[in-house]
Amino acid sequence: MLFGVFRKFLRENKPASAGAILEGMGMFFVVTISSVAVGWVFAAFSAILMKNVNFKDAPAAEIILVIIFGFCSYYVTEAAGLSGIMALFIAGRTMGHYTWHNLSMESKIILPTMLHAFALVAETYIFSFLGVAFWAFEHNWGQIFGFTLLVLLILLFARGVTLFPMVGTARRRGTEGGQPRQADVRR
Repeated sequence: MLFGVFRKFLRENKPASAGAILEGMGMFFVVTISSVAVGWVFAAFSAILMKNVNFKDAPAAEIILVIIFGFCSYYVTEAAGLSGIMALFIAGRTMGHYTWHNLSMESKIILPTMLHAFALVAETYIFSFLGVAFWAFEHNWGQIFGFTLLVLLILLFARGVTLFPMVGTARRRGTEGGQPRQADVRR
């Protein structure tokens, strides 16, 4: 979402000013709220449809409709120039909360396994594509090595800056290993 806002400003060659920053923030919030609304509408329609239509004898149709509602929220928001990822996330969370309880038992068993399999296939495809794309272009290996080393050092620094204060706070609050200490309630 934010990338789209920056890209719009770069295309228009707008100078950085307070008005441009406020306009960018406004565009960001409009895109966010609109995407959330579209995702919620598709999820609500899915929940209402699953509650009022008897798909108990057709779990395949139930599963296909659940997937189609998720894809529709994504494609409608992308076609409108909004954030498809945000709409898909909201639709998925809302459908998981409301549509799930209206599915048949067969669909409740099959759907998570099928979605997990789809996720694994998509993840494999993306990492394979990135691996192939990395070797498809010329690289300055010195810059890549230097950049990688710099990123690793920054990550180690950030880890230390965040981890040690959190551990100290947890110890002061009386937690060890993420579990609160048990209080002695004997008299």
